[in-house]
Amino acid sequence: MSTKVQARQRRGRLPISGRALFFSGLALAVILLGGFTWLLFQPSKDTTPAGGVGIGQAAPGFTLPDANGHQVTLGSFRGHPVIINFWASYCQPCQDELPLLEGFYQQHQAQGLVILGINEGEPVSIMSDYAQRYKLSYPVLADRTLQFNSDASYNPALLPRTYFIDKQGIVRAVSNGELSPQILQADYQKISG
Repeated sequence: MSTKVQARQRRGRLPISGRALFFSGLALAVILLGGFTWLLFQPSKDTTPAGGVGIGQAAPGFTLPDANGHQVTLGSFRGHPVIINFWASYCQPCQDELPLLEGFYQQHQAQGLVILGINEGEPVSIMSDYAQRYKLSYPVLADRTLQFNSDASYNPALLPRTYFIDKQGIVRAVSNGELSPQILQADYQKISG
């Protein structure tokens, strides 16, 4: 045995090859990157507004065109529970929750539920295509100018964002990120009474 190996063994360390060190570092990087990616794509459980109108405040009024150019005014739904869902076609979680919202609307529209899907900044043709593709029967509205993107309004800077508004026009819940059936049902209970 060479004297170098004997000297290293006496100090309690075995030689680590460059290849072993490289693969150990690579494995650590993959694990860290995988964990970060997993966390990044988890649905948000945060139900507090990240800017914008807050829970307990009056919902800001608006008038927007639907896919056919008809003007829809939020105030015309006073006396009904209203869910406002901000979405865009490039947002995968938005697309994933469209069938959930449509099914929920079909279940509860007889009790007066109103759902308004507000498309953020896209051409009406894209909005119409998505409404047809997902067979949406609730009104889908166009916010072409991003008029809600301020702290004084709904501020849907991150999509999807959903507001739950009671019959008196007061925001009772805000959901940031993709809705789950449990969150949708729980937040609907806050506005349906």
